[in-house]
Amino acid sequence: MVKRLIAVFLLAALILPTIPAAAQDCTAAETLPGCTHGLPTAQYEALLAAINAYPAPKVTPITVNVKEVDGYTFYRVTAGAPLYDAPNGAAVGGAGDGTNFVSLYGVKDGFAKLRDGTWIRITDLTKTFASEFAGVTFDEVPRYPVAWVLQASIPAHIPGGVTRAEWAVVKRYTLVTLYAAVKKGGWTWYLIAPGQWIEQRKIALIDPTRRPQYTPQAGERWIAVDLYEQTAHYYEGDRLVGGTLVSTGLSNTSTPAGSFQIYQRLERTNLRGSMGEADGYSLPAVPYAMFFTGEVGFHAVYWHDGFGFKRSHGCVNLTISDARFLWEWTTPQPQARVIVWDSSKG
Repeated sequence: MVKRLIAVFLLAALILPTIPAAAQDCTAAETLPGCTHGLPTAQYEALLAAINAYPAPKVTPITVNVKEVDGYTFYRVTAGAPLYDAPNGAAVGGAGDGTNFVSLYGVKDGFAKLRDGTWIRITDLTKTFASEFAGVTFDEVPRYPVAWVLQASIPAHIPGGVTRAEWAVVKRYTLVTLYAAVKKGGWTWYLIAPGQWIEQRKIALIDPTRRPQYTPQAGERWIAVDLYEQTAHYYEGDRLVGGTLVSTGLSNTSTPAGSFQIYQRLERTNLRGSMGEADGYSLPAVPYAMFFTGEVGFHAVYWHDGFGFKRSHGCVNLTISDARFLWEWTTPQPQARVIVWDSSKG
């Protein structure tokens, strides 16, 4: 995910002046006089005190019901796989192209029975497992931006610096705090811990100081979807109360930006489109669908674990746990407001 260039920032009482151009020499090597981990030593020491005082945001992980997640186990069909009238029987058609998922209604002699009574070779099926990732609710509004790591990464000791295999890896889906930001080599690097810098393309952030233009009623529950960061933010009135990673539409099937309201809720539904084509899909028993414009809405997915990256035909994909949370959280206001925006455009 290509990210914008973000200005150097710190929040609240820890706001510091922009690093002067000469101080950028601190990023030229790991060891330089007057520098520590890519910053002027005095500035880094002030940051270190801030990190020690606020080592992590106060959050409550959204509950993952493992039994429910494991219940959404389906099989992906190989594109064009032949279908038969019986195990080792006569061919009666093909599965077609696109993304097709099925449940099994029997297994015999290396074949699996499908819902319509046809049979398919087990070798033409791939078992899938739903993601156990889930977002968080904030016990208090974070003092700094927070971010999920999108790919397992070894932080550098300075912005733009080298990494070594023996250094510790920060795992995918780790929630980190962003204490400072420095531009280096055309990208923004973030300080996530003492002496640990990570580059912007490897994270998806939620900045509590930025949100789309919307004036909510007191206590109103509403959702902001950031197309740029691939995150969803949950608000009660003006207060940020939670967030997670999402997957919105690909460039040719993009999720529309704008202000909407949830108009239909389906606890379980089948999704089908463009059948027989390369971008077609047939997805049974999709849980927690909440549509907010046309056929576009939130829903859980069990067929990918690519959250934080664009993946969909236009809908906002959530994990099963996140979709259930959003379903229950919006129940008091079933027509909750949804703002879809691009934070890179203000």
